[in-house]
Amino acid sequence: MARISLALALALLVAGCVPGAPAPMRAIDYGYAGRGAAAAPAAPAAAGAPAPASGAPAPGARRMVVFLPGRGDRAVTFDGEGFISAAKAAGLDADLVAADAGLGYYMRRTIVERLWSDVLAPAVAAGYSEIWLVGISMGGLGAITVAREHPGAVAGIVLLAPYLGEREVLDEVAAAGGLARWMPPAAPAPDDFRSVWKWLRGYVALPAGPPALWLGYGDVDRYRSAHALLAAALPRDRVLTTRGGHDWDAWRALWKELLARGALGGAGARAATGADDDRRGCAASAAADRAMR
Repeated sequence: MARISLALALALLVAGCVPGAPAPMRAIDYGYAGRGAAAAPAAPAAAGAPAPASGAPAPGARRMVVFLPGRGDRAVTFDGEGFISAAKAAGLDADLVAADAGLGYYMRRTIVERLWSDVLAPAVAAGYSEIWLVGISMGGLGAITVAREHPGAVAGIVLLAPYLGEREVLDEVAAAGGLARWMPPAAPAPDDFRSVWKWLRGYVALPAGPPALWLGYGDVDRYRSAHALLAAALPRDRVLTTRGGHDWDAWRALWKELLARGALGGAGARAATGADDDRRGCAASAAADRAMR
């Protein structure tokens, strides 16, 4: 992911400098992942077809998990990389939807509008009581932005190696001694990453949220310095690390561990314990491991 492209994208997100009418966001509905779901994955809507998020939740499902891809990836990538099959193997108690939230939505300043109007608002209207966002890299930035703009509508966000801004802002936060000691501007410009960090600073006072926030990243990820700044403000059991960089190998390992911990709920969910607090590496469940291969 090119840093300059993402910095420009966030600036244009609010400035509206890129022309073009907002296009409806397309998504793929992969159905219910919980126990009792069909053994074979339900056939998803064709790639590029609007997600049927306005339909009623699957029997037993009141939770929807929406996946947001990184730059260069598409909604279907989550299936190809094993995220969907792993969630079903783990019995995740949720309907799964992957949004085709590509860079164009960020560049046109429509990511929040389209994700809300085309996917999330219809889900709320349909009766989903919990909505979780799982964002990878650029998708993590999108998840933060949507949660910030629609407080109370998102129950939780999972950030896997999120892109959190340029070195200037990160150095400023680090030089202050971390998020707890950093004093953000009273009203940072919307196109300033300080607005993102100001929102994240809320976890210093309310570590558990809302919304609940889980962070995962590889130990040699190129954005790990930013991740470490955020990790210091979160409960230890909400932060996962694994060996690896800014790539799908690391993200698969992190996703498996999140499922094994029951981070988003599921048939096999287990409560975090003191031992979990100290367990920062990733160990997958056998079922999820088979599904990821």
